[in-house]
Amino acid sequence: MIFGIPSRPPDAAGREHKGQEHAGRAERLTETEGVAVDLRLDGKVAFVTGASKGIGRCVAEYLAREGCDVVITARNAGPLEAAAEKIGAETGQAVLPLAGDMSVTTEVVRCVDLTLERFGKIDILVTCAGSSPGGLLEDLTEEQWMASLNLKFMGYVRSVRAVIPHMRERGEGAIVLVVGNDGLKPSYWEMTAGVANAADINFASSVAEQYGRYGVRINTVNPGPVNTDRWDTLERAFARDKGVDQARAHELAEQSIPFGRICEPEEVAALVTFLASPRASFINGAHIPVDGAQRKAIMDQ
Repeated sequence: MIFGIPSRPPDAAGREHKGQEHAGRAERLTETEGVAVDLRLDGKVAFVTGASKGIGRCVAEYLAREGCDVVITARNAGPLEAAAEKIGAETGQAVLPLAGDMSVTTEVVRCVDLTLERFGKIDILVTCAGSSPGGLLEDLTEEQWMASLNLKFMGYVRSVRAVIPHMRERGEGAIVLVVGNDGLKPSYWEMTAGVANAADINFASSVAEQYGRYGVRINTVNPGPVNTDRWDTLERAFARDKGVDQARAHELAEQSIPFGRICEPEEVAALVTFLASPRASFINGAHIPVDGAQRKAIMDQ
């Protein structure tokens, strides 16, 4: 298969606010052109969490385009099944939707076991199922802290723990945790996310050291603001805590990034797909920002 890479980045001119319809998105994104790079993903089986929308959905689509059969999970069956049907129809690959809650250990194990029953192997794990509430320290409840850690950190731990014995036994496997740049560049208005992200990064480093000897690689990808429903939620929380409207919050986010725009999910998915491929065979324990060199202090205006 040929790895599709955009011929140039999306045009920032006329970018619409995330809270509105993405009417201009297709115009901002150039048509993807094939580049003669075979990622050697034909015949691989990928397990992608949080894949009914946003970054996870884009990752599933990119992996399927490169020849992977893909299992996608999310909590809500309806959007998940619609995503699977569309990706399967567009790529010709098998796309299996498995509704499951990655904050529940038995649900994670069930989805992994069903994948192994159907395909006999899992070559790639990509975790995207995680969200954390924005908010300031004195406003955050203990329940919000625990919810963030249970899904964004422990959900990732559960997914890796369920898959890695199979990968170790086979002597190969690629794991990519989609985490977030809050773990590398803390911000007090996204504190629960930053703490969970930092834990994910530390966890991935430990797993990379322990399991690299068995042929299993694990890396993290750490986006800044990305044009998804998830960012829209965080942006509204940021606007609330800063006492500004959402349009101003969005403007501050764009100003914090030298490119003058936020990231598109396809740009994250392209990196994840490469890291999951044998072409990235010596990349292990890496924590790669995908934030356009964001300068977070500029958002604190």
